[in-house]
Amino acid sequence: MNSARFAIKHRYVIFSLLLAVLFFGLAARFTIKTELFPDTTPPLVNIMTPYPGAEAQTVSKDIDEILEKELATVPGVRRIKASSQDGLSLVTVEFHYGTDQDLAALDVQNTIDRIAYKMPANIGNPQVLKFSTTNKPIITLAVTSDKIPLSQVRTLAEDELAQEIQLLPGVASVDVFGGHERSINILLDKTRLSAYNLSPEEVTLGLKQQNIDFPGGKLIHDQEELSVTLNASISDLTAVNNTLIKNMNGRAIYIRDVAQVEEGIREQQSQFRQNGEPAIALRVIKRDDANTVAVAKDVKDLVKDLSSRYTELNFAVADDDSVFTQLVLNNMSSSIFLALVFTAVIVLLFIVKTTDTFVIAFSMPFSILTTMACMKAFGLTLNLITMSAIILSIGFIVDNSIVVLENISRHNTKLNKPIVQAAIDGTGEVMLDVMAGTSTTIVVLIPFLFLKGFVGRVFGPLAATLAIALSASYLVAVLIVPLWAVLLHGREIKFLERAFAFIAHPFLKFIDWLRSAYVHLLLKVLPQRVPVLIILAMVLALGGRTLVAQGMEVLPKMDNGTFTIYLETTPGSSLEQTSQVVHQVERLLIAEPEVQDYSSNIGYEQGARYLGGRGAMGVNQAEITVNLSTRKERAEDIWSIMGRAREQISLIPGINTFVVKEVGGAAIATTAAPIDIQISGQDPALLEHLTGQILNRIQNVPGVINLYTGWERSTPSVEVKVDRARALALGLTPAAIGQQLFTAIEGQTATTLATDSKTSTDLVVRYDKSQRQTTADLLDTTINSPLKVQIPLKAVATAEVVKKPLLLTREDFSLTNDIYGFTYGRPLTHIVRDIKQELDQIELPAGYQVALKGEQQDLLDSRRDMITVLAIGVVAVYLLLLAQLGSFTDPLVIMSSIPLVIIGVAAALIISRKAISMPVLLGLILLVGTVVNNAIILLDQIKRNRENGQERTDAIVDAVNARFRPVLMTAVSDIAGMLPLALELSLGSERFSPLAVAVIGGITAATFLTIIIIPTIYTLIDDLKARLLNIQLTDAGAKSTI
Repeated sequence: MNSARFAIKHRYVIFSLLLAVLFFGLAARFTIKTELFPDTTPPLVNIMTPYPGAEAQTVSKDIDEILEKELATVPGVRRIKASSQDGLSLVTVEFHYGTDQDLAALDVQNTIDRIAYKMPANIGNPQVLKFSTTNKPIITLAVTSDKIPLSQVRTLAEDELAQEIQLLPGVASVDVFGGHERSINILLDKTRLSAYNLSPEEVTLGLKQQNIDFPGGKLIHDQEELSVTLNASISDLTAVNNTLIKNMNGRAIYIRDVAQVEEGIREQQSQFRQNGEPAIALRVIKRDDANTVAVAKDVKDLVKDLSSRYTELNFAVADDDSVFTQLVLNNMSSSIFLALVFTAVIVLLFIVKTTDTFVIAFSMPFSILTTMACMKAFGLTLNLITMSAIILSIGFIVDNSIVVLENISRHNTKLNKPIVQAAIDGTGEVMLDVMAGTSTTIVVLIPFLFLKGFVGRVFGPLAATLAIALSASYLVAVLIVPLWAVLLHGREIKFLERAFAFIAHPFLKFIDWLRSAYVHLLLKVLPQRVPVLIILAMVLALGGRTLVAQGMEVLPKMDNGTFTIYLETTPGSSLEQTSQVVHQVERLLIAEPEVQDYSSNIGYEQGARYLGGRGAMGVNQAEITVNLSTRKERAEDIWSIMGRAREQISLIPGINTFVVKEVGGAAIATTAAPIDIQISGQDPALLEHLTGQILNRIQNVPGVINLYTGWERSTPSVEVKVDRARALALGLTPAAIGQQLFTAIEGQTATTLATDSKTSTDLVVRYDKSQRQTTADLLDTTINSPLKVQIPLKAVATAEVVKKPLLLTREDFSLTNDIYGFTYGRPLTHIVRDIKQELDQIELPAGYQVALKGEQQDLLDSRRDMITVLAIGVVAVYLLLLAQLGSFTDPLVIMSSIPLVIIGVAAALIISRKAISMPVLLGLILLVGTVVNNAIILLDQIKRNRENGQERTDAIVDAVNARFRPVLMTAVSDIAGMLPLALELSLGSERFSPLAVAVIGGITAATFLTIIIIPTIYTLIDDLKARLLNIQLTDAGAKSTI
């Protein structure tokens, strides 16, 4: 059935559909989930295992090696990385894309449970944690006070503020960081302990046993049920001092006899500062399915309420991901509007008639609203990628409407048909051609929907959005456009028509001249087909060579206005020393006019997210998050400011390593840095030596900045070596000695003291600070033997200060060390080429290997997927055209326009100074499906003319004359729609602007060359068919004569 006939006959059905699209489209726009990027992280499962008292090498040997071997058998595992540091193991299991993360975590947990007997007895309980990019804070609050101490602010933040924020919809957790954590310190006196023959463990156990609430069951009497509770809890400091530890020879020994009890703070291991002022940080982490912008808004609304209730506190937003996300989405919305305006102006210049322009302009927003409604229904989110797709689609969605409206106008004005019949016949004539053109574009996008890797995660939503928009545009073109063409016919506003005609006259005159010039050129080219094709082939080869020479990268860099400074001070530095160094960095930031605010995280807290460029935790590490003013308000880009910061920070004494990088600097969240050279082997000392050797060779490669290593053996550490024979004679094991050392020096939380219904304070047992400062103090630590004998540690052990790695890493069953770095000013592939040349000159010992990881590996994986999709797209387009046209040769003629895009893409990238990236490859794939559209229409017109009895050359000339303006109009409207993205008019658009640049270049070249090349190829194949037919007729005549 003819769609135009249905629309005109059942116009109120169409009106109801339009109202439905308007309602559901607008509803979707304001309720759809918004985020900056979709989650591109592969399924990850982390296993965090505490190993108290163990050094990094012991952790690696006793835990990481076992887990690595056993977890390799779990289905779907892609790779396993492990990092070990003193007292803690972190093993990250990366699964193939498409693996169910919940089931993967369950498999990991089952494996750990199965091999528990192989693990050391004194490890903590391994925690299995699922990871995604949503696990990072979306908003960080800084809480200060000028009325109460910071330790009290910390207590309020933990016990009350965090709890209220946690109750907000979409909030997964709240992490409290910085300041002083309240505790009741039980400071043991080793002399008194020895006098009473007590160990720190006995004190800890005594406190646990004396501070208890225990259920005693139920009493039932006379149908009344009463619960029984044993209440023996410690209520205050006096009760703590009077807690009975032990009865010795009839004498009671209390806490007051062996320790000093004081209410105070834990020894500080972390600080948080907002713009240089001490504060408490509340980091809010959202749920995976929550809306970033909505959750951040709810948090900020709650902060207003908290400010009115907690008048003694001051609240500030230290970091807010939703601000940039909202800015990007607002800017992209403005770009969509500009694209609509640009496209409408182009259409008006070509068509001149106000009513026809209104029909085209009307089709665009309804196609977009239909797209929005479908995105919401299919679970897509509104982000930088899908909004880029909408901008890209604007030029494409008017193509179908232009072709249909132009043909309706031709039937009405040139064939003198009534408008209703012209709408029915005009739409019906091109309906299949329009569908063929739309289908070829959609078919090249479909493979992206089935890719499971990084390419599928990034470009799948873009492909889906484009496919929806193109499908919507086809329905609008064949249903809405003919109806509006009929309804608005004869309703032109005459004075506007004359005004627009006057404005457009020079432009249309130029288009007519250009059309005549093309026809003249075509008549010159057709007799010289072979030389022309040879010249074209040479230009194509040059374009391809130029394209390759541009270099490649995964994704272009994006200036989001936020960067981080990770730094490590000299190994062995205290928290106070690190804090002083950070103060110097902060002073540099204050002097930067483009810096809006900054927050500093110094040191670490157990349970908080990892800090430091190396992923380890320590009081000699800090992370500073710097927020700049928006890109449009700045005179410099983020990389210039970061470069200046690197130069200035390098002059600050006391910094061992530092990294300055923009947030989102790597294309994939799990990629630590664009450059990652991994050295693997078994000996940490040799690995460190090789790492330094390679670092020295590559640090002068152009384009490489901010190199740093994964770890180095530079951290001073006291190594205690137990004399096993002596220890055994006293009934002691190294594990028992280590546990007593840990309690005496690091301290152990014995129990908690409930001060009120909301607040509880840890009771921490350890030696007094004056008795745990030097190596001599360590060796004098009293060790209790099971034989009821007390000895100093030096009786069974020695201690010496050595340098050890703070962190050790493993991958693929080997120890590894990585050299990380960032790129600037050169494409990644050019830098990698130079690095490989340097690596080739290094001789590696047997058993040691060097591999390029980082974005180079990501690039290889992504490029393979993109090339596969490109090949599938070309084949799919041919098969689709074969089915639609019923000819083996016509699809080849049409697809001869595809290689022409290489010329335009190469020229566009050179002019814009952009490298090849994944968006450029996507642009090439998209062009495969779009540039054939004009070729389809042109070839169809040529064949129609010949069927009507025209001679071949006349048929070609008439087809070019008839289709030149629609072809040019669709091309220019496509380009106009993509200009806001190509010109990077909105924040964040630089990440996908190469896609628009490539498509603009490809469409430009293909449009102007298609009009020449399609007739040339067509006549060649037509002549070849005629010769083959003559040969067959000659052979048949010869056989009949015989």
